[in-house]
Amino acid sequence: MAFLAKPDLVTHVYPELLDVITRSDDTIITRAINAGIGEAKSFLNRFDLVAMLGTDTDAPTFQDEYFTMLVKDIIVWRLIILANPNINVEVARLAYKDAVRSLEKVMEGDVDPGWPLRTDTIDTVASDQPLFTDGGGEGINGGLDPSGQIGWNSNRRRQSHW
Repeated sequence: MAFLAKPDLVTHVYPELLDVITRSDDTIITRAINAGIGEAKSFLNRFDLVAMLGTDTDAPTFQDEYFTMLVKDIIVWRLIILANPNINVEVARLAYKDAVRSLEKVMEGDVDPGWPLRTDTIDTVASDQPLFTDGGGEGINGGLDPSGQIGWNSNRRRQSHW
């Protein structure tokens, strides 16, 4: 079951304009949807994408209108660059850039949208060998959390006065 389909895009583009842009070829819309979802996935590797996007046979188990809106903005931009009859391209481009900027903030950890994190661990590789070991054969994750994020910080710089 697809995460988004042509009828879902009516919140961003009128159906008659979609037909004009794609010349009533639904494969173009399907390709734009797949490209938009792929672009959104590239920013969200630490989240449970199966829960958020579903699979070909299963519907998503997590619904979030904000995430859906961001993906639709990306998809609509992919469609609008084909042709722009009666569409304000600047508004669509601004919405696309805002969607990408929002996904970058989520990717960097500046914004926590409350989306489900991945549950698999990264401390093992495909052959079930630990990625890092502590010398005793015990696998450790080297400072990475299960979502793949690396975090570090330090104390403020000290100022010496003489």
